Amino acid sequence: MKDLTYYEKNRVSNIVWTITKAYGKNVDTSLLTEDYFDYDLLYGSAILGSLYATLDYSMIEEFSTTLKKSINSYKEILYLFFVCIEETCVNAEIEYIKNIYSIREKNYKEKLLELNNVKQKDKLYNAIRLCYYSYILGLPLTFDRRVVELIMDVKKFRGIDNTIEFIKEFVNILNKFFKTEKELNTEKELQKPELEKFLENQTNKKQKIFEFFDTYTSSEFNPNESIIEINFSKDSHTINEKGSQRNEEKNFEKIANYYGEPLYNLVTTKELEKRYVKGIHKGHKLFFTKAEPSTIHDKYRNEQVTEEVNKNITQYNKNVAVYENEIKKLKTILLQILNQDDMEIFTSSAGKLVARDVYKAQAFNNRHIFKKERKHEIQPPIVDIVLDASASLLDKQSDLSIQAYIVSKALQELGIKNSVTSFNNFLDYSIIKYLKTYEDKDCKRCFDYYCSGGNRDGLAIDVIGKMTKQKNEQNRIMIVFTDAKPYDVQVIFEIGQRMKTPYQGEMAVKDTADTLRRLRYENLKIIGIFSGDDKDMPVLRLIYGTDFIYIKNIERFSEEVGKILKDFLLIHN
Repeated sequence: MKDLTYYEKNRVSNIVWTITKAYGKNVDTSLLTEDYFDYDLLYGSAILGSLYATLDYSMIEEFSTTLKKSINSYKEILYLFFVCIEETCVNAEIEYIKNIYSIREKNYKEKLLELNNVKQKDKLYNAIRLCYYSYILGLPLTFDRRVVELIMDVKKFRGIDNTIEFIKEFVNILNKFFKTEKELNTEKELQKPELEKFLENQTNKKQKIFEFFDTYTSSEFNPNESIIEINFSKDSHTINEKGSQRNEEKNFEKIANYYGEPLYNLVTTKELEKRYVKGIHKGHKLFFTKAEPSTIHDKYRNEQVTEEVNKNITQYNKNVAVYENEIKKLKTILLQILNQDDMEIFTSSAGKLVARDVYKAQAFNNRHIFKKERKHEIQPPIVDIVLDASASLLDKQSDLSIQAYIVSKALQELGIKNSVTSFNNFLDYSIIKYLKTYEDKDCKRCFDYYCSGGNRDGLAIDVIGKMTKQKNEQNRIMIVFTDAKPYDVQVIFEIGQRMKTPYQGEMAVKDTADTLRRLRYENLKIIGIFSGDDKDMPVLRLIYGTDFIYIKNIERFSEEVGKILKDFLLIHN
């Protein structure tokens, strides 16, 4: 796999965090740059996340490094080692992994097609992969007998969740299948030319591998448990889900350390959960915050968010003149409607006499024979900008933060009440972040918009819509920037934990669509703005009906919002 970009590394980190629940832990992605892991990014990330959750990553990474330094032709053993990792990790009892089986199959089929058409097809390191993929896909194993036997032994790694046990099993495979030249002379078991070539003069180098294993498996170094079990039991970022049931206050504090000072205390938040978290969302939790970086006490997270916020601000400052002009343009569009001086004429019992209607007073006892004029005042709306802040929008993060600022700034200068809110998911929590409230005069915290995790659109939009409704019953419009991918899969990480239904697919789409229908019935106008793949348009229509706008370029966001608000003002006044 090629070197990962900044955005790809962030996406990998989000998937690893989702699987391990060690949110904020520094994720080393170097393993994914190995040739072996030339899968698509999602599947490679899932393997890496499961590796972090199941075995000791630092030990695995150190072994692969030692192996490459110790052996010239290391690919065979290294690829076998990675196959064993895959067999252990992709079959682990982790809910996220269970949900990507079709993605695993797709990757294997693509690799089979690719490897069967390369000149090195018969190389042992490729034969190992081809045989393994064929075995998983249920295809005939038309390979050398010893290669097939090797892959059958790899099955022993399924279910291993202890690093020491994993290492010992791998040593057994090395002893069984990889012989030194001296051993080959006495045991004529392996006749494959490629294997013989690889094993030539490897006695000392093979010993180095075993010495490496001995270091980690000795009782003096680690007598009772694998390093990963120790690290995860002590890691300050890990949130124990069983513990959250016993000690909600402690976990609430951990969330606050990670996302910033809460707007409501735990007691109030639980009351809000009782009111809003129902149906398929039952058991889910809410966390409300302004997410100001200065209130994020987790050091790693604080540095990460600060870096992203600075990136948003830097991008704005590079083109500040352009963006300020967009603010002026949006204000001009809205002022054309707000400043209309339409006069409304109506009949009255006093005012300017209408001569032709005088007869009505005597004939019909109708005293409304006068006319009056009054100015028709445009009633400005209450505008809620809602941004999906899941990791899938990370590449659009800076552009969206800027566009949200442009819209909010223009509305604020016109005296139109507005809010900017974002939502994403972290563990069992829907994080509702208020980047600007109705009361805030400053819009600069729109630059605090930061993407990570998944999204539970139905719940978040429902909560935001109903809570703003309580504050004001005037004309209200909610404009939602969406990726049309409601997705939140809970990870089953601990034995005995109650399984939660994954929020994805048809169920998530239907839930979000139902939420929008209910809110519209309560006179909340909801418009979706979408910028993504054409293939997602059918889902967008299912959720938003005809009330959505598709934009190719994020920079058109403020322009489209202007058109939406102009139409809204004309219709509702």
